[in-house]
Amino acid sequence: MPSDNDQLRHSVAFRVTESEWIKLQAIAGESGVTVPQFAKALLFKSAGLRPSERKKSPYGQAARMIERKKGRK
Repeated sequence: MPSDNDQLRHSVAFRVTESEWIKLQAIAGESGVTVPQFAKALLFKSAGLRPSERKKSPYGQAARMIERKKGRK
């Protein structure tokens, strides 16, 4: 079975107005998360899905940096 790192990743984006953004920031801030984290949690909850657990590296950049450093040795 492929690991989480072997899975393809996709991004989801949508536009909001400035007033919507301000409201979302306030709500997300109360929960101690960012607007994207808040939106993802709501989206997954409404779809009955559970987000996969993964390392906290933005878009896998930390993993790529490690690979580059290994190649330099």
